[in-house]
Order: sequence, then structure tokens, then C-alpha cells
Amino acid sequence: MALLFFVYGVLGVSLFRKNDPFHFSDLLTTQMTLFRMATGEDFSNVIYIAAVGCDSYKEYDFLPVECTSPDP
Repeated sequence: MALLFFVYGVLGVSLFRKNDPFHFSDLLTTQMTLFRMATGEDFSNVIYIAAVGCDSYKEYDFLPVECTSPDP
């Protein structure tokens, strides 16, 4: 299971870092995000940011400042 989270964590960092720097900024944060999504916690926030882009997500006020590539 740890190897699976590691592989998907590396993929998540490389694919989603620009669009969602809050959840996919580094490997440890990405693995925690994947664990939270696997248990059902915070699943809707991550999917919403991936669907509409990080610049239009209003729950985290500091996120648009870190948002470098708001590509849904």
C-alpha cells in the first residue's frame, strides 16, 4: 500500500502541482492528500479545484496567491 501511495504521490506532484499547490506541493503533502481522499475526507475540495481551477476556489483565501497555472 505504501508503494502504491508513493507511485501515485509522485504522479500527483508532477501532474497537479501547478493547478493545486495547496494539496500537491510536495511528496509528503500529496501522500497525505491521497490518504485523505482514500478515506473520503476532503475528497470534494480536491475534485472541485481540479475541475474548475485553483483561481476560482474561494474556501482557501490564500490559494489564488499560490496559484500559478489555473488550468481546470
